[in-house]
Amino acid sequence: MDSRNDWFDKLYLQYSPQMVSIAMRAGFTVEQAESITQEAFLRFLTEAPTAQGNHCSPRAYLLTTLRDLLADALRQRRGRDAFS
Repeated sequence: MDSRNDWFDKLYLQYSPQMVSIAMRAGFTVEQAESITQEAFLRFLTEAPTAQGNHCSPRAYLLTTLRDLLADALRQRRGRDAFS
C-alpha cells in the first residue's frame, strides 16, 4: 500500500504546480486554484482505478478532470454574477 501512496504523492508533487497555475490563469485565486486541483486529484484517486482499462495516462486524466472542474466553476461564477 505504501508504494501506491508514494506513487500518488509523486504524481501530486509533479503535476499540482502546473494545475494550480492553469487554474490561476483561468482567473481563480491561489486558494480556489489549489482547491480545484485537490478536487481533481481526489477524483483521480477515487475514479482512476475504474478508468485504467482506457489506457489513459495519469497526466491526461488529471488535466482533463481539471478542465472540466474549471468549466463547472466558471459556469457557477457566471450564474452568480448574473443575479448580482
